[in-house]
Amino acid sequence: MLHQKQTAPPWPSVALAVTLTVLPAYLLYRDQSEPITLEEAGGSLMIPTPALMCVRGIFALVHLGIIGYMLRMPPTQFTLSYKAELGTHLKTETFEIVGLQRMYTFFTIWTYAAQMIYFALAALSSAALVFDREDLVTARMLYAAHLLFETGAGCGFVVTVVVTFVIWPEKVRDGEPHDLHEPWNIMMHNVNTLENVTELLFGRVPITVSHAPVGVVWGTSFIIFSWIHAPALARQAHKKGGKSEGNGGNFPYFFLDWTLPLKVQFTCYIGLLSTLLVFYFGAMGLSALVLRSSEYTGMLGWLRVSLAYVATSFLLKWRD
Repeated sequence: MLHQKQTAPPWPSVALAVTLTVLPAYLLYRDQSEPITLEEAGGSLMIPTPALMCVRGIFALVHLGIIGYMLRMPPTQFTLSYKAELGTHLKTETFEIVGLQRMYTFFTIWTYAAQMIYFALAALSSAALVFDREDLVTARMLYAAHLLFETGAGCGFVVTVVVTFVIWPEKVRDGEPHDLHEPWNIMMHNVNTLENVTELLFGRVPITVSHAPVGVVWGTSFIIFSWIHAPALARQAHKKGGKSEGNGGNFPYFFLDWTLPLKVQFTCYIGLLSTLLVFYFGAMGLSALVLRSSEYTGMLGWLRVSLAYVATSFLLKWRD
């Protein structure tokens, strides 16, 4: 029986999440595709490798700086809203979020951290080519970098599109206070996509069909972790600066709500994972198009780059 004070998801939802985690993970485990080479991971067909190394290193340091800044930010009040029209049993609650909890609560920051690790590994791969030190990068590091790039590209586009066209307009329409225009949020919701496009344009790491399950595993991992973390967020609402209405669990996004009718829960989870797959294949198509057109050099090459950034600008939102 679904109710406000429950502290665990219903078993059918658990079974669905576990199935949608284990099956894609098994497909990744059985993947027999050729691993990327150091030249693909670290080189460029468009700019000199030292320049690519510097760009990737700067991106990694920027991500590290933003994450470090957020860890040191003062407590921020966060409102957890749910959709009564979908049949939720939860009430709106508020709590103060601070420090490490900010890092693992939101899908945006999960993805931003994955991108940071990718850019660090990619910069190291470029450095291995520049300094002729292939021993700096192992085959496992190349494989990890490949999966992290594919995860960050697909999920990064999802984060940007959802914030630009769903979350931000909804907050403005409802008159809710928000901090989406603050520099750290702009970096995680807008600049992250510009970084992805830059990597697609100047890097050589492909996005492959055989690795499509990685986005699903990333999404289901976040769902399961959010369930585990939900009771802690409910307890957080009882602390100073919070306001509790008696929820047994709280969620950063309404579609993770385990008190919704099962049909709605299944629709939300499958819809989320389908969206991640759609954007993964969208990023894969863009990657293939960019790599195929990389033969254009000179003015044609830079025209291609300019058009890519102009097209990307339509996905970005900077202010109310």
